[in-house]
Amino acid sequence: MTEELRIEHAQRLIKDNLFQESFVTLKDQLMNEWMHSQHLDVERRESLWLSVKLVDRLKSHFESIAETGKMSEYLKTHPYI
Repeated sequence: MTEELRIEHAQRLIKDNLFQESFVTLKDQLMNEWMHSQHLDVERRESLWLSVKLVDRLKSHFESIAETGKMSEYLKTHPYI
């Protein structure tokens, strides 16, 4: 897949309401489970917390790809910056 195609896909996903909703819903579910877990169930709590962090990292990855495309396009139109 070309870099331009990757950027286009990422930008389309970032704008997609269902895609965005899925991140919010998943993170909310994980946080709810984490908040209602037993305080002595350290392993479960740690697993849930790591899952929340992974959701954040995945979303950031797509946003980073989309932002790279925006910067690339900006630099094409402003070559002397």
